Amino acid sequence: MTWADLDPKDVAMRVRAAILACVYAWVLNFSYLNAESILFDYQGLVFSPPRWEFLLLGYLGVVLPMLWMPMRVGKPSDVALWLTYATMLVPTLFFPYHVTSRTAEEVSMIVGGVYLSFLALCWGLRWRPVPLAPLPISERGFYWLLIGAIGATTFMVAAANGFRVELSLADVYARRMEARDTAGAGSLVGYALAWLAGSFAPLGIAYGLIKKYPSLIVAGTIGLLSIFSFSGTKSSLFTPLLMLLIFFMIRKARNSFGIVMLLGVTTAVGLSVWAWTQQRNPILSESLTRRIIVSKGVSTTFYWQEFENDPMVMRDSIFARLIGLPPVTEKTFLIGSIYGRGDAENYNANAWASAFGNFGYPGLFLASLVIALVLRVVDGLARYGNVDFLTMACAYFGFVWGEQAVESSFLSSGVVVTILLLMLASGIREPAPESLPQGVPA
Repeated sequence: MTWADLDPKDVAMRVRAAILACVYAWVLNFSYLNAESILFDYQGLVFSPPRWEFLLLGYLGVVLPMLWMPMRVGKPSDVALWLTYATMLVPTLFFPYHVTSRTAEEVSMIVGGVYLSFLALCWGLRWRPVPLAPLPISERGFYWLLIGAIGATTFMVAAANGFRVELSLADVYARRMEARDTAGAGSLVGYALAWLAGSFAPLGIAYGLIKKYPSLIVAGTIGLLSIFSFSGTKSSLFTPLLMLLIFFMIRKARNSFGIVMLLGVTTAVGLSVWAWTQQRNPILSESLTRRIIVSKGVSTTFYWQEFENDPMVMRDSIFARLIGLPPVTEKTFLIGSIYGRGDAENYNANAWASAFGNFGYPGLFLASLVIALVLRVVDGLARYGNVDFLTMACAYFGFVWGEQAVESSFLSSGVVVTILLLMLASGIREPAPESLPQGVPA
């Protein structure tokens, strides 16, 4: 390729994206200084910036992906890549230096490892799509399968909670501890809770938005509220909003998705820091900036610090229990007890951090390649139709892997179940438009 082959419009869009990426990084760092490091210093979120050259490297790392990141949504995995960039990569370029007493040179090892792992993910998403065949089903059959799964799992979660409605933010940690005892790993209620949160409810909302089925949107939202009522999982409150925003972006801003994504996250973080500094309202900082963005860089640091010299090698996984290894404290609760609120804190990590906790630096690249493989499966299904639905599913995958390990997400967050549902959605025999009323398939 020569300079003459470059598309001037694409070049201009990438220049704007690079500028916006720098603005986003600056606003995020400003928010950390003026909000998160004040509100959550008790969790180790202190303000202790490194030398200027490491900050400069962080901004350089933010800008470089604009050379190859997809500015337009051409395949479902593009949205997941942008979410990974905005919520996992960018915070990891800056915040690890703040929250550890290790030298900046030492910290740069994990920062550099994550960055190379992101490059590996970008490379993996250039593989050929996995040619997975769809499973044939009717539109009506898929609708009733999805709403039935949401209804059944919502009922199980509500029953485990005694059909109580608890929507307060004040006692979420107490509810989380109670839910941990009630819906332990491997229990039927535990799988119902996990699959409802990680598959059925988000997919129901997504499909309802795309096909204009209000019943699915309502059912999915009720399911997520039942999860919050039971376990105090804050992310379940924001999932409907997340799906709505992604739906709007892929419908209205597909050809400028990268620009809109950067504008969106910058605005959201800016609003959260304004709400705290001007109104003394911490809710956006707590539930958005810290929870969804800042914590990714912080948790990566904590997992690196604790497991650098003693990886768990999945000793805390279900696979270890299946082969008879003695039980050990899970990584999430171990980190929570050290850096969080004690035993009640399930300090989930993003996919990279958890993979490092298991296998050290090689785990970072392994996680990226497994994620790329799953996303290319979804890209392969896109050739059969329902592209918007598959794109929203990929977006939710990006959100899930920002919250937990890849290997646990296959069962505990329903990634396998989701792929099966996507295979069914790709095999839908589309009826004539007039035979499909707005509310329920004919």
